Amino acid sequence: VVWVKWAGETQAPPTEVPTTRQLRQAISAIEQRHRDQNWCDLLTLNFCLHLRMLIKNWSDCTSLHKAVIGNEQQLRFKWRRSARLLDRARHQHRDYGMAFLSAITVVISTSVATLFWIASGWHEGAGIAQLAAIFCCLFATLDDPVPLIRKFATFTAVSIAIAACYQLALFPRLDGFISLAAALGLSLIPAGLLVAMPEFSVIGAVVSVNIPMALNLQSSLNADFATFANMNIATLIGFATAGITTAIVRSIGAETSAKRLLKNSWHDLEKLATTKRLEQIRPFSQRQMDRLALMVPRLAVLPPDSSLAASDFFRDLRMGLNIMELHKQKNRLAPDLHRSVDEVLTCLARHYQSKRRDGHAKPEEEEHLVQLLDQTLAQSFTTLSTRSRVVQA
Repeated sequence: VVWVKWAGETQAPPTEVPTTRQLRQAISAIEQRHRDQNWCDLLTLNFCLHLRMLIKNWSDCTSLHKAVIGNEQQLRFKWRRSARLLDRARHQHRDYGMAFLSAITVVISTSVATLFWIASGWHEGAGIAQLAAIFCCLFATLDDPVPLIRKFATFTAVSIAIAACYQLALFPRLDGFISLAAALGLSLIPAGLLVAMPEFSVIGAVVSVNIPMALNLQSSLNADFATFANMNIATLIGFATAGITTAIVRSIGAETSAKRLLKNSWHDLEKLATTKRLEQIRPFSQRQMDRLALMVPRLAVLPPDSSLAASDFFRDLRMGLNIMELHKQKNRLAPDLHRSVDEVLTCLARHYQSKRRDGHAKPEEEEHLVQLLDQTLAQSFTTLSTRSRVVQA
């Protein structure tokens, strides 16, 4: 920030960090020196606008930090009030297509398991239908749940093997609670330690949960091998049913999921450019930030040659914020300039409609959009004051 304040100055920068008030004064001085109607001054004023936003956000962060380490009661009151506002206006990304596929996966897997249960007359077949539905729902938020389902099934089988050793070999030799607790500790304590290790947490959790479930501990020992085998075989078949159905119906890769996020973002930008109601604009930033959080882990696993590797999701976020600012400011403009801004927004909506439909915009549409932007900026130079000429890039 110190470097930004003194960029372009001939004297050496100060040794002390300037205050927020000094930074705002320096920005105001820069704005006063760049009031000519040319492209360079427009960029400079735009840069100053973004600096003001940066300073404001940084001041909010420092105020929050001081409240956290200082007046906790005041912090609780402020954030409780903010939380109520957020609850009324929370808008998160929703992918109805993937939700529908996930629901269809649950229906198909449950139906297949139920038909198998009825046709076979196997008493434990009911457990297959229950577990298939549970496993499909449990991993429904993942792009490709099959590897994790396979991993869960593998270590569930390991847990069943350990439980078989307990049930058939070790438990008949025990005669009290202390010996039972000591015997269970031989496997459950190491499994609990694995839960605390991020790289082995899934393995530890699966083993910790499935060993007691496979044992089905009761107040007295019931060493019935048939019951034990039927119950645990049904569990493995439930995993297999969920995994096969998921792989056929809804398993997608990270690239496909990222493309869906981008297309949803472009669809929102298209609607945002053509909306006439300001209350429809406010939820955009919340949905876009939610999409950004979903996009980042997917971009990290994309192959280098992916067409999405060079995509800039922040650019769409900035574009949406700029469109919102245009909607807020255009009613203050002269009628001719107001119509020009509407033409820009309409052309921008067609641009994102083409990207959503074809995956890319048409070159002639991009050229027309650039020309329209230049014409609107040139028109604004002659009709607007310096304050209203600041258009975010």
